[in-house]
Order: sequence, then structure tokens, then C-alpha cells
Amino acid sequence: MPRHPHLLPLSALGISLALSGTSPLFAQGNPEDDPIPDEPIPAAPPAPAPPAAPTPTPVTPPVTPPIAPPIAPPIAPPIAPPIAPPVTPPAGAGETVTIPRAVWEGLLRDVEELKKSRDVAQNAGTAAVLPPAVAPPVDEATATPDAVKGADETANSSDAGEVGGNRNYLLLPDISFIGTSQFLLSSDKRDTGRSSLDTDGELGIQGYVFPGVKYDTFIVGNPANEEFGVEEGYLTYLGVRKGLNVQIGRKFAPFGRTGELHPHSWLYSRQFIARQNLVAPENLVGNGINLNYLLPTGKKFFARLSLGAFSAGESASGRLNTSDPSDPFQGGEPNRLGAGLSRFYNARLWTGTSIGANNEIELGVSRAQGRAFLENFSGLDANNREVVDTAAGRLNLTGVDFSFRRFTGADKRILLRSEFFRYSPRGLPTRRSNGGYLLGNYRFSKFDDIGLLLEKSDFVNAPGARETAASLIYTHLFSERYYVRFTGTRGDRPGESNYNEGRVQFVVGLGPHTHELE
Repeated sequence: MPRHPHLLPLSALGISLALSGTSPLFAQGNPEDDPIPDEPIPAAPPAPAPPAAPTPTPVTPPVTPPIAPPIAPPIAPPIAPPIAPPVTPPAGAGETVTIPRAVWEGLLRDVEELKKSRDVAQNAGTAAVLPPAVAPPVDEATATPDAVKGADETANSSDAGEVGGNRNYLLLPDISFIGTSQFLLSSDKRDTGRSSLDTDGELGIQGYVFPGVKYDTFIVGNPANEEFGVEEGYLTYLGVRKGLNVQIGRKFAPFGRTGELHPHSWLYSRQFIARQNLVAPENLVGNGINLNYLLPTGKKFFARLSLGAFSAGESASGRLNTSDPSDPFQGGEPNRLGAGLSRFYNARLWTGTSIGANNEIELGVSRAQGRAFLENFSGLDANNREVVDTAAGRLNLTGVDFSFRRFTGADKRILLRSEFFRYSPRGLPTRRSNGGYLLGNYRFSKFDDIGLLLEKSDFVNAPGARETAASLIYTHLFSERYYVRFTGTRGDRPGESNYNEGRVQFVVGLGPHTHELE
């Protein structure tokens, strides 16, 4: 049988293998299995001669024992060589080992399995490169400061410049879907969405395209409003410098505590009134670049600075009614104007720390400024046609937010959050306005929470007009990916005082969506 340089030569059932040039791969087994040379049994020594007859003396002669056949001395068993650490025998050395057939066949099977594993590993290594695992991305908008800080520290470790991502970046991306259905009941007859079911969906496609480079895109659609498009789509470069991540593409600008949250991650059924009136119907969004820098403040204090530059296009994003400033809704359904920013710069400082073992406190300051475009409806002409032009000017937005969490037990926590917004126009037919909210939420079990929301907001196009509302919210989570929410609201708005609303919301999620539910 030919000699294999990486296997220990063995012999069974008369088959012999030479050990010369072998590897000690299998030489570290039970010492009792070491080869024992078959030495010849030593020949018996000659029988001793009978003793000579004793010389007669006065003493009684010793009794001569009966002469028996010569007895050979006991044969000493062959002495095995001392067990020494296994070494590779020199070339040319020859030994023979005998083992049972079952052991030999088992070793052959093991060798074949090792060969197959080696071939598979070699093929996989030429097809793709597996970057070392790092911590998965954290949804920074919904996570607590400690979670965001831990993720940033991992992404910006010494190895972050070379590798990134916890998946093979050449495999299929993570694909997920979030579906939301909401039924609205309202006593405000101007609201065209009342007594109807509104449904929209969000398709998320996320994955690593290169070590340290991740791409996230979210495509949304609403059949009732005939809306379909890319809500967000951006690259994230992890660990560009220590503590620095860079995002490029279309994304929500980090303005306000909930500025980067998607609707299914909210603790409420609709966007805050103040954000709708002063900032945007959902969130500030644009195409551009955003930098998130984790400030080196130590382990006990969290601080992240975000700086961005965005473009949302030159088209008007809202419609003013300067023909009748007392009616911001133009006699129709509630119309939320928003800021109408087209090109803007954004900055946010988010800080937080823990107080004791069960309390967390956060404080954030946000700023956005740039050019704004709005439609201006100034009345009807002689032919009873609308007179609409475009109003352009400068706009500054300021936001301050405060959050407090207290964990009262397993799966129980209290959240208090407040946010204030200021709208400051220059060269626009709007006025300086303020708004804010106070939210309290108590999670009393793993699957249930209840909340109280108080809101107040001015209207930028209606001097002296404002809206207030109070809402009671109950949410039941069947799982982390499926919940039902009930909301009851009583409020006061221009043209409809003491209105009532009821909302029932269903949210389901399929797939590895990285936006956690707050």
C-alpha cells in the first residue's frame, strides 16, 4: 500500500504500512496503543547440576530433596519501551502496527470527511469573503443612548476601518415588509378621511455592499392616495474615523427626538400636530449627506453630534391661504402646511446619561435652516379661477426635546417626553409660530402600554389661530412585529371646536426589519 505523508501508517488483517516519513497526526492517542515489538521468547537456561554427595560427618547429613525435572526460571515478560512524547519517525524507519478492522475503517471514514470539509472550505473561500462579525446596526432614533453609544463604539473600533457588517456582503440582502392599516372616526365633517380605512406598506431592502458599507432603502406605497416611491435610500459608511459614521443619500434628517423614526415605530397613531404644522407632515427628508459623530465623553455620558446638508427639490411643499388668514384649512379638510424647506442645513446634539440603575435622562437640541417654497392662494380672479403663485424665502427651525425613562421592574417602564418647536420665517407670507407636546407612556407588561398625549400648536398662515388636543392611547403587542393600537382624541381647531376622533391601527412586520418598535 502506498505511503501517505499526512496519515499514520497502520496495518490490519495482514495489511502492513510503512511508518517512514509519517506525520504524528494520529500519534497522540491512548499510550496503550503504542506499538510493542514482538520479541522472541528467551530459551530456557540449562538445568542445574545435582548437588555433590555430602561428606560423612558426625552431623546428620542434610536431607536431599527429591530430584525433580529441571524447572526453567519464570520467563520475564517483554519490557515495553518507555512511553515518550510522539515524534515523527525519521525517514527510512520502518515499523508495523496491527489494529482492529473497525478502528481502521473508522479512520478511513474520518479522513474522507476531512477531505470533503477541506474541499468545501476551499470552494467557499474562492466564492466569497466573510468579514468578521461585528455588532448589528442599531436604530439610533429609537434606541436608548447607551445602545446607540455601544453600537457606535463597536463600529468605530480599531478593526472598523477594515471590515464591517455581521453578514456576508455578497449574499442576499435583508428584505422585509411593514404593513399599516388605520381606521378613522371623526366628528369633523371636513375631514375626507373619516369613516374610512387607510392602508400603506413599507418595503425595506437592507444589506452590506462592502465591508464597513451598508445600504438601506425603504419603498413606501399608499393605494388610496396613489403614492409609491422611495422614502429613504442611503449608504452608511461605518467607522470612517473613530466615532464617525457618514450617511449619503435620501434620508430623514435628524431633527427632533423622533425625527428619524418611521411611523410604525411611533408610540402614537399619527404625527404630532406641532410637527405637522411647523416642520413636515411626517418628517424632514431630503437628498444629501449626514455625519454622526460620537463625542468622546466617556462611558457614563452619551453625546452624539449630527451635521447634514440636504436638498428636497424646488417644488412647493405646502399651500397658504392668504385670501382668508382666519381659515388655514380653506374651508376644507385639515391642511398641515409644514416648513416647506427645499435646501437646508441641519444640526442636532443628542445627549443622555443614566441616573442610578433604573433611570435615564436625555436632552436634545436641533436646528434646521435654509430656503423654503410654498404655494400662495390669494383668491379668485374675474373668471372665478384661483390665483396661486409661489412664495419663496428663508426659514429657521429650532427644536428642544427632553426625555426621562424609569424602569420599574421586569418589562415595565415609565416614559416622559416633551418637545418644543419654533418656526421663524424671513421673506415668507407666514408668521413666527410655536408648538409642542407632552407625552407620557407606561408599559405595564411585556405586551401592553398606555399613554397620554397633550398637544398645542400655532398655525403659520393664520395669526392668532391654534389647535389643541388631548389623546388617550392603548397599545397591545402580540409580538415584536405585530401590534394593535386604539386612540381617542378630543381637541379644538379652527372651524371645529371640541371635535372627537377615534383611531384603530394595525401594524404587522415580516422579515428582519432593523427599525425596532420603541
